[in-house]
Amino acid sequence: DGFIANYETACAERERFFSRTNWTPAVAEALASEAFRPDRDRTMTLRYDQSEYPLLDAFCDLVGERHLATVHERWRAHDRGQSHLEEKRALLAPLAVPSAKRDAFEEVYDRLVREVVLPAIAERQRKHLDAAETCTRQYLYAAFPCARVQQPSRFHTIRCHVDAMYGHGPCSVNCWLPLTALDARGLNSLHVESEPGAEDFRPIRARVGEIRVFDGSACAHYTVANESDETRVSLDFRVVPRGLFAF
Repeated sequence: DGFIANYETACAERERFFSRTNWTPAVAEALASEAFRPDRDRTMTLRYDQSEYPLLDAFCDLVGERHLATVHERWRAHDRGQSHLEEKRALLAPLAVPSAKRDAFEEVYDRLVREVVLPAIAERQRKHLDAAETCTRQYLYAAFPCARVQQPSRFHTIRCHVDAMYGHGPCSVNCWLPLTALDARGLNSLHVESEPGAEDFRPIRARVGEIRVFDGSACAHYTVANESDETRVSLDFRVVPRGLFAF
Protein backbone atom coordinates (compact mmCIF):
# COMPACT_ATOMS: atom_id res chain seq x y z
CA ASP A 1 0.00 0.00 0.00
CA GLY A 2 2.84 2.39 0.81
CA PHE A 3 4.51 1.80 -2.53
CA ILE A 4 1.27 2.33 -4.46
CA ALA A 5 0.57 5.56 -2.60
CA ASN A 6 4.08 6.84 -3.29
CA TYR A 7 3.87 5.86 -6.94
CA GLU A 8 0.51 7.56 -7.37
CA THR A 9 1.94 10.70 -5.81
CA ALA A 10 4.91 10.54 -8.18
CA CYS A 11 2.60 10.16 -11.19
CA ALA A 12 0.44 13.08 -10.09
CA GLU A 13 3.45 15.30 -9.50
CA ARG A 14 4.93 14.31 -12.85
CA GLU A 15 1.69 15.21 -14.63
CA ARG A 16 1.45 18.51 -12.82
CA PHE A 17 5.07 19.38 -13.51
CA PHE A 18 5.13 18.55 -17.21
CA SER A 19 1.63 19.66 -18.22
CA ARG A 20 1.09 22.81 -16.18
CA THR A 21 4.49 24.48 -16.13
CA ASN A 22 5.16 27.43 -18.43
CA TRP A 23 8.62 26.72 -19.81
CA THR A 24 10.98 29.24 -21.33
CA PRO A 25 10.92 29.12 -25.17
CA ALA A 26 14.25 27.24 -25.29
CA VAL A 27 13.09 24.56 -22.86
CA ALA A 28 9.68 24.21 -24.54
CA GLU A 29 11.36 23.75 -27.92
CA ALA A 30 13.75 21.15 -26.55
CA LEU A 31 10.99 19.17 -24.88
CA ALA A 32 9.14 19.02 -28.19
CA SER A 33 12.24 17.80 -30.03
CA GLU A 34 13.19 14.20 -30.76
CA ALA A 35 15.99 14.32 -28.21
CA PHE A 36 13.78 15.18 -25.26
CA ARG A 37 10.38 13.66 -26.04
CA PRO A 38 8.99 12.31 -22.75
CA ASP A 39 8.50 8.83 -24.19
CA ARG A 40 12.02 8.61 -25.57
CA ASP A 41 14.33 6.10 -23.88
CA ARG A 42 17.24 8.22 -22.65
CA THR A 43 18.90 5.39 -20.73
CA MET A 44 22.46 4.36 -21.50
CA THR A 45 25.37 2.75 -19.69
CA LEU A 46 28.80 4.37 -19.87
CA ARG A 47 32.05 2.64 -19.02
CA TYR A 48 35.25 4.21 -17.77
CA ASP A 49 38.80 3.00 -17.21
CA GLN A 50 39.34 2.76 -13.46
CA SER A 51 43.09 3.11 -13.85
CA GLU A 52 42.56 6.39 -15.73
CA TYR A 53 39.79 7.56 -13.41
CA PRO A 54 40.49 5.95 -9.98
CA LEU A 55 37.32 7.28 -8.41
CA LEU A 56 36.83 4.32 -6.07
CA ASP A 57 40.37 4.56 -4.71
CA ALA A 58 40.03 8.31 -4.21
CA PHE A 59 36.71 7.85 -2.40
CA CYS A 60 38.13 5.13 -0.13
CA ASP A 61 41.13 7.31 0.69
CA LEU A 62 38.82 10.20 1.52
CA VAL A 63 36.49 8.30 3.88
CA GLY A 64 39.26 6.12 5.32
CA GLU A 65 37.53 2.83 4.51
CA ARG A 66 38.97 0.30 2.07
CA HIS A 67 36.18 -2.29 2.15
CA LEU A 68 32.94 -0.43 1.51
CA ALA A 69 30.72 -3.47 0.98
CA THR A 70 31.33 -4.69 4.54
CA VAL A 71 31.54 -1.32 6.28
CA HIS A 72 28.37 -2.10 8.26
CA GLU A 73 30.18 -4.95 10.00
CA ARG A 74 32.42 -2.39 11.66
CA TRP A 75 29.55 -0.26 12.90
CA ARG A 76 28.58 -0.47 16.54
CA ALA A 77 25.94 -3.19 16.97
CA HIS A 78 24.71 -3.22 13.39
CA ASP A 79 21.01 -4.08 13.31
CA ARG A 80 18.96 -4.58 10.13
CA GLY A 81 16.02 -3.02 11.94
CA GLN A 82 17.82 0.31 12.53
CA SER A 83 18.54 3.19 10.14
CA HIS A 84 22.10 3.78 11.44
CA LEU A 85 22.01 7.41 10.31
CA GLU A 86 24.78 8.40 12.73
CA GLU A 87 27.13 5.74 11.39
CA LYS A 88 26.45 6.75 7.79
CA ARG A 89 26.88 10.39 8.68
CA ALA A 90 30.24 9.64 10.28
CA LEU A 91 31.38 7.62 7.25
CA LEU A 92 30.56 10.43 4.82
CA ALA A 93 31.65 13.33 7.04
CA PRO A 94 35.05 13.74 5.29
CA LEU A 95 33.22 14.63 2.06
CA ALA A 96 32.13 17.91 3.64
CA VAL A 97 35.51 18.92 5.06
CA PRO A 98 38.14 20.65 2.86
CA SER A 99 41.26 18.51 2.61
CA ALA A 100 43.89 17.30 0.16
CA LYS A 101 42.10 13.95 -0.10
CA ARG A 102 38.81 15.65 -0.87
CA ASP A 103 40.57 17.70 -3.56
CA ALA A 104 42.00 14.52 -5.07
CA PHE A 105 38.58 12.87 -5.15
CA GLU A 106 36.96 15.94 -6.66
CA GLU A 107 39.66 16.15 -9.34
CA VAL A 108 39.03 12.56 -10.48
CA TYR A 109 35.26 13.10 -10.43
CA ASP A 110 35.56 16.30 -12.44
CA ARG A 111 37.76 14.68 -15.10
CA LEU A 112 35.42 11.70 -15.35
CA VAL A 113 32.40 13.93 -15.96
CA ARG A 114 34.13 16.22 -18.44
CA GLU A 115 36.00 13.54 -20.38
CA VAL A 116 33.54 10.61 -20.32
CA VAL A 117 30.03 11.63 -19.34
CA LEU A 118 29.55 14.97 -21.09
CA PRO A 119 30.91 13.84 -24.48
CA ALA A 120 28.61 10.79 -24.44
CA ILE A 121 25.52 12.84 -23.57
CA ALA A 122 26.41 15.52 -26.12
CA GLU A 123 26.89 12.91 -28.85
CA ARG A 124 23.48 11.37 -28.22
CA GLN A 125 21.76 14.75 -28.27
CA ARG A 126 23.74 15.92 -31.31
CA LYS A 127 21.89 13.42 -33.48
CA HIS A 128 18.55 15.05 -32.70
CA LEU A 129 19.23 18.74 -32.14
CA ASP A 130 20.33 21.53 -34.42
CA ALA A 131 24.01 21.11 -35.30
CA ALA A 132 24.88 24.76 -34.86
CA GLU A 133 23.25 24.84 -31.43
CA THR A 134 25.04 21.65 -30.40
CA CYS A 135 28.45 22.99 -31.36
CA THR A 136 28.11 25.88 -28.93
CA ARG A 137 26.29 24.00 -26.17
CA GLN A 138 27.69 24.02 -22.69
CA TYR A 139 26.61 21.69 -19.92
CA LEU A 140 26.01 22.20 -16.24
CA TYR A 141 26.68 19.39 -13.79
CA ALA A 142 26.89 18.94 -10.04
CA ALA A 143 30.15 20.36 -8.72
CA PHE A 144 30.23 17.52 -6.19
CA PRO A 145 28.29 14.24 -6.38
CA CYS A 146 25.83 12.88 -3.83
CA ALA A 147 27.06 9.81 -1.97
CA ARG A 148 24.52 7.14 -0.96
CA VAL A 149 24.96 4.33 1.56
CA GLN A 150 22.40 1.51 1.72
CA GLN A 151 23.41 -0.99 4.37
CA PRO A 152 21.71 -4.38 4.88
CA SER A 153 18.31 -3.52 6.27
CA ARG A 154 14.70 -4.60 6.45
CA PHE A 155 13.59 -1.21 5.17
CA HIS A 156 13.92 0.64 1.87
CA THR A 157 15.81 3.94 1.91
CA ILE A 158 14.29 5.83 -1.04
CA ARG A 159 10.55 5.96 -1.70
CA CYS A 160 9.14 5.79 -5.22
CA HIS A 161 9.46 9.27 -6.75
CA VAL A 162 10.39 11.35 -9.78
CA ASP A 163 12.99 14.07 -9.41
CA ALA A 164 10.58 16.64 -10.84
CA MET A 165 8.92 16.44 -7.41
CA TYR A 166 12.03 18.11 -5.98
CA GLY A 167 12.44 20.81 -8.61
CA HIS A 168 14.85 19.15 -11.04
CA GLY A 169 14.30 20.29 -14.60
CA PRO A 170 12.98 18.11 -17.43
CA CYS A 171 16.08 18.39 -19.64
CA SER A 172 18.47 17.01 -17.05
CA VAL A 173 19.60 13.40 -16.82
CA ASN A 174 20.63 11.40 -13.78
CA CYS A 175 24.01 9.67 -13.63
CA TRP A 176 24.19 6.79 -11.13
CA LEU A 177 27.58 5.24 -10.38
CA PRO A 178 28.08 2.25 -8.03
CA LEU A 179 31.24 2.05 -5.92
CA THR A 180 30.44 -1.49 -4.72
CA ALA A 181 29.21 -4.61 -6.47
CA LEU A 182 25.44 -4.87 -6.86
CA ASP A 183 23.47 -7.85 -5.62
CA ALA A 184 22.45 -10.19 -8.46
CA ARG A 185 18.83 -9.98 -7.30
CA GLY A 186 18.85 -6.19 -7.32
CA LEU A 187 18.29 -5.96 -3.57
CA ASN A 188 20.86 -3.22 -3.05
CA SER A 189 20.37 -1.41 -6.35
CA LEU A 190 18.13 1.39 -7.59
CA HIS A 191 14.93 0.31 -9.37
CA VAL A 192 13.89 2.44 -12.37
CA GLU A 193 11.14 2.31 -14.99
CA SER A 194 12.36 2.38 -18.61
CA GLU A 195 10.28 5.42 -19.58
CA PRO A 196 7.71 7.63 -17.86
CA GLY A 197 4.62 5.62 -16.98
CA ALA A 198 5.96 2.28 -18.23
CA GLU A 199 5.81 0.74 -14.74
CA ASP A 200 8.32 -1.89 -15.85
CA PHE A 201 10.63 -1.37 -12.89
CA ARG A 202 13.98 -3.11 -13.05
CA PRO A 203 17.05 -2.83 -10.82
CA ILE A 204 20.02 -1.12 -12.38
CA ARG A 205 22.57 -3.73 -13.45
CA ALA A 206 25.87 -1.88 -13.45
CA ARG A 207 29.35 -2.82 -12.36
CA VAL A 208 31.98 -0.74 -10.65
CA GLY A 209 33.50 1.15 -13.58
CA GLU A 210 30.11 1.84 -15.18
CA ILE A 211 27.65 4.73 -15.01
CA ARG A 212 23.94 4.40 -15.70
CA VAL A 213 22.38 7.48 -17.27
CA PHE A 214 18.58 7.80 -17.13
CA ASP A 215 15.76 10.34 -17.15
CA GLY A 216 15.25 10.67 -13.42
CA SER A 217 13.15 13.81 -13.65
CA ALA A 218 10.32 11.84 -15.32
CA CYS A 219 11.06 8.14 -14.77
CA ALA A 220 9.93 6.87 -11.36
CA HIS A 221 12.61 5.16 -9.27
CA TYR A 222 13.06 3.78 -5.75
CA THR A 223 14.96 1.27 -3.62
CA VAL A 224 13.78 -1.93 -1.99
CA ALA A 225 14.94 -3.32 1.35
CA ASN A 226 18.57 -4.37 1.10
CA GLU A 227 18.21 -7.95 2.25
CA SER A 228 21.64 -8.87 0.90
CA ASP A 229 24.69 -9.09 3.13
CA GLU A 230 26.56 -6.22 1.49
CA THR A 231 26.34 -2.47 1.80
CA ARG A 232 25.84 -0.57 -1.44
CA VAL A 233 27.74 2.69 -1.81
CA SER A 234 27.04 4.78 -4.88
CA LEU A 235 27.41 8.27 -6.28
CA ASP A 236 24.89 10.21 -8.32
CA PHE A 237 24.79 13.55 -10.05
CA ARG A 238 22.83 15.34 -12.77
CA VAL A 239 23.75 16.90 -16.09
CA VAL A 240 21.74 19.49 -18.05
CA PRO A 241 22.49 21.63 -21.13
CA ARG A 242 23.22 25.13 -19.87
CA GLY A 243 20.74 26.80 -22.20
CA LEU A 244 17.99 24.45 -21.03
CA PHE A 245 18.48 24.89 -17.31
CA ALA A 246 14.92 25.77 -16.31
CA PHE A 247 15.40 27.13 -12.78
